Amino acid sequence: MDSQATLEAGETGEQPLVPKAAGRRTGGTRTTAMWLILLPFLVFVTVECLFLFLYHFAPLVVWMFVAVILIGGWYLLTMGMEMQGGAAGVWYTSMGMVLGLSAILGSAAGHHLYREHITTTWFYDEHRTYSNVLPTDSAASHADAGLITFARGSHVDVTQSTGYRMGSLYCAAPIMDSGSVNSAEFWAVGIDCCSEVGDMWCDDVKVSSARVGSVVPPDVVSWLNLGAAQDYDKFRAAVQQAASQFAITAPADPIIVRWTSSAVPEQWFRAVLSAMLMALGFLLLCFLLSLVVQSFTSRMATNAKAFQ
Repeated sequence: MDSQATLEAGETGEQPLVPKAAGRRTGGTRTTAMWLILLPFLVFVTVECLFLFLYHFAPLVVWMFVAVILIGGWYLLTMGMEMQGGAAGVWYTSMGMVLGLSAILGSAAGHHLYREHITTTWFYDEHRTYSNVLPTDSAASHADAGLITFARGSHVDVTQSTGYRMGSLYCAAPIMDSGSVNSAEFWAVGIDCCSEVGDMWCDDVKVSSARVGSVVPPDVVSWLNLGAAQDYDKFRAAVQQAASQFAITAPADPIIVRWTSSAVPEQWFRAVLSAMLMALGFLLLCFLLSLVVQSFTSRMATNAKAFQ
């Protein structure tokens, strides 16, 4: 039968229809799948890293990079749609969509990490570190503080804590020592970690060796940290409430801190760990999308072969 088809084709001058080798088709499909996984994954990781390490200094550069990726994805998407079907059209369309998705999700993840972790890290780096500070020292003389190590004997008086309800419970308690007499310049704070009155367990306030205060920066609303939680004014309201409740004299602008055992903030570690977990999740998403595209293109190839 094959000999007869070949002979007839030779007599009429036509070339016989020969399907592509199965191995070659499989190799091409695997290469396509690898591109759909690796390229969007690299874009996602790059955008994340730009938000972590560059956004604080050059936000416009980061957003321009994201815009270029989105434009490139749109170009591939329109190119694929103009091909009106076929494996190549499906590949261009899929790649354009996944690249756009990687830029959008990478930006969302990176910006979240920046405002949740990196803003406070840069705040500590750009402000002074004070050591052996007495709780009775003036808050005004430490207004430029980022990290404060208090003198031995300093502690958070949790018995004079209160919780200020504003959606969440904003907690505040005075930092005292043996010389404190109904006044507090420095206050430890936290969220949803205290009772309404008289007890608090935020961070390391009940650790006897803890003496480090990580200063809570004032709320600064800018396009760098859009969507960031604005907690400073709520903490200050909690301080005023506690001062009124226990007749404690507090300055108009007290130093508000998170009470910890270590002077080394762990924000960078948390940010990098979160970025790695998000990247692994996106890699899994790319793998699943590549399987869908591979299945779809294989079905198209089978249908096309059936019509030949």
